[in-house]
Amino acid sequence: FVSDFAPARELAYLADVARLEYAVGQAYHAADAAPLSLDFLRALPLDRLESATAVLHPSTHVVASAYPIVSIWRRHMSDDEITPLELDHGEEALVVRPELAIKVAALPAGGSAFVDALRSGGTFGEAVNAATAVAADFKLTDCLRELLLTGAFVAFSVAHST
Repeated sequence: FVSDFAPARELAYLADVARLEYAVGQAYHAADAAPLSLDFLRALPLDRLESATAVLHPSTHVVASAYPIVSIWRRHMSDDEITPLELDHGEEALVVRPELAIKVAALPAGGSAFVDALRSGGTFGEAVNAATAVAADFKLTDCLRELLLTGAFVAFSVAHST
């Protein structure tokens, strides 16, 4: 609707910010689930991470945009004075509500493809391939950090070696 709304056409980013806000609403009403503790993650065998799969929190959403939608959204959610913002780069938003607080974070380029691949049952290796197909310089550690800090993971499954 917003992208076709004539009075909003001058604000090209507005449709993507509306998609982010919709994701926030969806996350708010999503089912509850306990996020994985960092203790569990410390015990994860890194040598088998490539073949591991993950279950994401039911509230997890991603929104990719050619505009800095996370920065725009945060500025409008703050009581601070709104200052000019460069619109010459995109951002990929991660929205999660583990417990009672909505968390919105910016993922590195390719992060939304990574999350989408995990959500569809792909392994970490497949998710990295999906992310690097979109962004050759995909930063896995930055993406995992945001996913862990926001509580986006609720389970991992690691294939047992035979």
